[in-house]
Amino acid sequence: MSNKLAGYAWLIAIVLGVFICIYSIMVIPNKIKKEKTYIETTATVIDNEICTFDDGTNGTRYVAEYQVDRNKYTIVSNTCSSISTQLGKKVTVKYDPEDPSIAVFKNDIGNYAIPIIGIIFIICGIALKQKIKD
Repeated sequence: MSNKLAGYAWLIAIVLGVFICIYSIMVIPNKIKKEKTYIETTATVIDNEICTFDDGTNGTRYVAEYQVDRNKYTIVSNTCSSISTQLGKKVTVKYDPEDPSIAVFKNDIGNYAIPIIGIIFIICGIALKQKIKD
């Protein structure tokens, strides 16, 4: 059974790579829009919330506050960390000028490694197919 599955590893790699690339095609234009149209500002870390890792242990994610036209907004990081972020630390956020309550951390926007990973899966799948063929 495992030999049969190994024979299809190339197909699994290619299909996974294609799905990752399709996902990237759907997500990257939105990231580019945010990079070009969102306005950058400085936020201050005001709290650390408890979050849970996959293994059940606790970590923290930070809450930051930023101000636009005398209105204050908060944003919560997406990343659960084993280390608390120092209160008062300055972080960069980018907010939607049409709705300042919508914001992202600047470092969350530009992750373009996802399509590269998809392409690597496709290349590995093709290489596996050639190796099995030989």
